[in-house]
Amino acid sequence: MDYDKKGGSVLVCVTDQRRCEKLIEFGHSRAMSTGCSLIVLSIQPAIKKAVGLGEAMENMFKISSRLSAQMYIYYNNDLQRTFKSFMNRHIIKEIIIGMSDSDNDSGFRSFLESNHGDLPLTVFEHSQSAEGKIQLKLAVVL
Repeated sequence: MDYDKKGGSVLVCVTDQRRCEKLIEFGHSRAMSTGCSLIVLSIQPAIKKAVGLGEAMENMFKISSRLSAQMYIYYNNDLQRTFKSFMNRHIIKEIIIGMSDSDNDSGFRSFLESNHGDLPLTVFEHSQSAEGKIQLKLAVVL
């Protein structure tokens, strides 16, 4: 079992998009208020491994480090299997995900509800203001 505080961890699932920074910051506040550690997880398609980390992913890694979060990046085309394996090695108490207005969710939220329905799940919608600022809007808390 990897490092987790006795109280477990808050897990923030991110993509390689810069807008996920706000999710990490929200996850940090949740972890602080619950006495949990913070884990940031990104599962990318295997093809992206050859390309390397993008600027957005590097920035999220820096934010995670600044907030004392562990960040894990996996390159695998089987998102669900990789996620299940990850969950078997950690004590997760809450999951936070985001999706944009245009995302059709790729089934990840349904997967979480089916396989980890016992855990609190917070879903945020990403949107962009007229000024170009990224905003989070609470969509669902399960």
